[in-house]
Amino acid sequence: MPERPRPAEALVSASGVDGSWQRLATALTDKDNRDALIVTAARLTQNALGFIISLVILKKFGLEGVGSYTVASFGVAVMATLLTFGLPFTLAKSTLDESRRNAVGALAGLLALLLSLPLGAALGLAFGHNAQEVVAIALLSLGGAYFANNSILDALLVLQGRTRRILIVAVGYLLGVGSASLMANTLVEFAIWLALGRLGGLLVGYLGLSYRWCKWQEMSRQLRLSAPYLLPDSLGLMAEQLPTAILAPLTSRGEIAIYGLCRQFLSAAETPLWSRLVVLYPRLCTRPRECVAVAHAMAWRGLGVMLALILVVAALAQWVYESSQMQWLGPLLMLAIPLRYLLGTAEIGLRAVGAVHATNYLGLIRLALVMLIPLGLHFARIPGVVVAVIVQAFIAAWLAERALRHATRREDA
Repeated sequence: MPERPRPAEALVSASGVDGSWQRLATALTDKDNRDALIVTAARLTQNALGFIISLVILKKFGLEGVGSYTVASFGVAVMATLLTFGLPFTLAKSTLDESRRNAVGALAGLLALLLSLPLGAALGLAFGHNAQEVVAIALLSLGGAYFANNSILDALLVLQGRTRRILIVAVGYLLGVGSASLMANTLVEFAIWLALGRLGGLLVGYLGLSYRWCKWQEMSRQLRLSAPYLLPDSLGLMAEQLPTAILAPLTSRGEIAIYGLCRQFLSAAETPLWSRLVVLYPRLCTRPRECVAVAHAMAWRGLGVMLALILVVAALAQWVYESSQMQWLGPLLMLAIPLRYLLGTAEIGLRAVGAVHATNYLGLIRLALVMLIPLGLHFARIPGVVVAVIVQAFIAAWLAERALRHATRREDA
């Protein structure tokens, strides 16, 4: 389990260097650390490709294209959460054997893809300004089914100790982005090539697993057990994505593009957090006393990520995106990273100890805090929205940490 570094450990000496190498060697031989490293590498690849997508769209189709991509990202985030059906939280607790568990995951993934088609079409019709944008948004929204499947597949592979296969899915994503960047002449064509690469990588990932039919009754039972986890996920999702839905009709495509680009960095910053939590979650389910310590350790890690990204975002805003507004709004938004690390770990800890009701209350509070977004927009446009996001994160993180302490004390009692 990660620990907050002590001041003495920061001193550099010959023996200190030897000790650092020894700690590194020990970390790499630890299964949890090794699996977390592989999952993090795959997720970082996905995030890097997300930045490349936004940059290619910006260069080929302008800010209008980035605005359409940002609107589609709302649908992607919704489907990526809801279409997991809560399985990533319950597969670790399932009594099914490995092959039957794989069958449940694969069937759920196929259902997710089928459901994403009408949902994406509805999003395109709701927000598209013309026929081409309607189709482009609908196709880009297929990313929701991809990320939902990715979460289910990651959970299966972690449980089986086969995390290296996660990299195969990332390679498919890479091929999709490369094909879209080279072959597409319109945003619709870009979305088609991207979807083909993503879904192709998933198909290869699933085909490498063993399967055994689990009967429809067992499939239905597994989905019923997972369903309660969708409520807190849905509330958290609404709190995360409603700002985009609120801003879409109230701002220009250029304004929402700037917000979307800054928000993309915030999402990328959480990759190390969620990658490690995917690996740690089965252990937290059996060792609830560790949850608070892990939450604090992850908050300190978030502080380090924040400091690094402040510099990266400022540099990219100046020399790549060439946006003076993003040059200071991006670093400002990064102040929310440690708070979100604490919040995310605390919420996962509450799920691990079975305190789903507490996550429901937190979700409702976070949903109420969304009203800060239009307030910030009214007073200061996009800068006001960024400040509102930081205030949201502070309040939610403070409440989540308190709830986790209370839940673990009750578990000990």
